[in-house]
Amino acid sequence: MKKGLLFLGTIIALIIAILVINTMTLTSQQVTSSPVESIYLPNDIFEHLSKSIQYPTISFNEDAIPDSTAFSGLHTFIKDAFPMVHKKLSLHKINDYSLLYTWKGSDS
Repeated sequence: MKKGLLFLGTIIALIIAILVINTMTLTSQQVTSSPVESIYLPNDIFEHLSKSIQYPTISFNEDAIPDSTAFSGLHTFIKDAFPMVHKKLSLHKINDYSLLYTWKGSDS
């Protein structure tokens, strides 16, 4: 019995020693990165985000009928808040409630 406990204790001590040695010799694999430039964001960005999340466009299950007035209000808000996006990008409505804006590019 004592030999078995001594053997078990030795195995546990050996495993702990291996873990400690591996931990102490571990080197970082993190890739160094360059600092990110500061980006200026105008205050209206935060106002637009604040207003847009006030529209209750969440469905709680798949069978629920979406609130069309909330989606219509959000669509109107997006059109008014971002007139250049609405003017320059092509809009495709999916199932009356989802908006897909496409920005046509060129390969040249």
